[in-house]
Amino acid sequence: MNGGTLWPHANQLSGRVPAEVVRRVLQRFNDGQLGVVPACEALGIGKSRLYELRHQWLRQPEDFVPGVSGGDRSKRWSSEAEQLACGLLTSGPPNYALVADELGRRLGVRRSRSAVGRYVRRYWPDLANTARPGRKSWRRWQCEVAGGIWQHDSTPIQPWESQPPCYLLLTVDDCTRQIVGISLVEHETLWAHFLHLRRAFQRHGIPELLYTDGLSLFGHGGDDHATRCGRALHALGIAHRIAPTPQAKGKIERQIGTFQRRVEPLLIHESIGPGSKTDILLDDHADYWNEHHVHAALGLTPNAALAQAQAQDRCVYRPCPPSALLDLHLAWIETRRVCGNTRIQYQGRSWLIATTHLSRVWLVIHPGTQFWVIAAEPDPRHPAWPEVLAHFRLRGR
Repeated sequence: MNGGTLWPHANQLSGRVPAEVVRRVLQRFNDGQLGVVPACEALGIGKSRLYELRHQWLRQPEDFVPGVSGGDRSKRWSSEAEQLACGLLTSGPPNYALVADELGRRLGVRRSRSAVGRYVRRYWPDLANTARPGRKSWRRWQCEVAGGIWQHDSTPIQPWESQPPCYLLLTVDDCTRQIVGISLVEHETLWAHFLHLRRAFQRHGIPELLYTDGLSLFGHGGDDHATRCGRALHALGIAHRIAPTPQAKGKIERQIGTFQRRVEPLLIHESIGPGSKTDILLDDHADYWNEHHVHAALGLTPNAALAQAQAQDRCVYRPCPPSALLDLHLAWIETRRVCGNTRIQYQGRSWLIATTHLSRVWLVIHPGTQFWVIAAEPDPRHPAWPEVLAHFRLRGR
């Protein structure tokens, strides 16, 4: 028979097996009279499809009619889709989940990770990932409210061996698993973390607590507001908790490992490094993840989990302060002596400020970009701008 005369869904279960037969097989399987393997063989389907059908059948046992499972996936992809997939697969260790997401994000081609794997093994066996899957992780305790805890971490990555490593910064909401911040920086400094968190605050709001590892650049946490990180977080009303061990922050460790395996092939495929283009690429990828990735423990996408938390009044995000206050909070605070009532020294230069009778002033510094001269030390408990005596932008910025 000519393929063009077939019913469009002839290779689907609904076109191969009468609905009443499907119902009888599912009834016997559900009653324990038929095992998994015989039931799959009777219907010509796989194990996951069998359980999916039983779940649907239980809702309406008498009138159940199986629908299509997504269409014929056996035909070749378009040349554009194959080119994108090959480019990503050859840019690093094969990552089928990344290929599936990028096909959906860029081309609107919906494929599951397993479907991508089957396609690669069928048509490009030399590119197939033969590594055995690792041990499954345990489900961990999670926060009840969105914005209650942000988990934050960083890891070095080196897409190109001829260049020094750069650093991937990632922040995830503990309750919804939403990616609230992702950045790639050339050097891991506290200022780089400040810029990363500032973008996250402006996009999503202020959380109650930031959970980090014990890197010295974060200070000692707890009540140590003398550190730059502690002072900034306290001024924003954010508690700071240090993880005692790497295992204590297993969620963010697993998540940043996942994105490390995704970011490196993306950068190689796009031939870009740290910069504004990278931020756009990573933001788009994170937005797609939040919208489409169903988390195994939640059974929801991160955006759906956030919407559910908001509907159930389980969201504790606070509005982000205006940019002017973020300029004050997320900055270095240093002191300088006043020379002749009108000058201070900074970076080996003399700077003219408004006339003052103070013998000492404070600098609010954004390293490498700008700084302000103020008349009083900022108080994290009452974060407001003191009198500004001068504002300077550094050259070349």
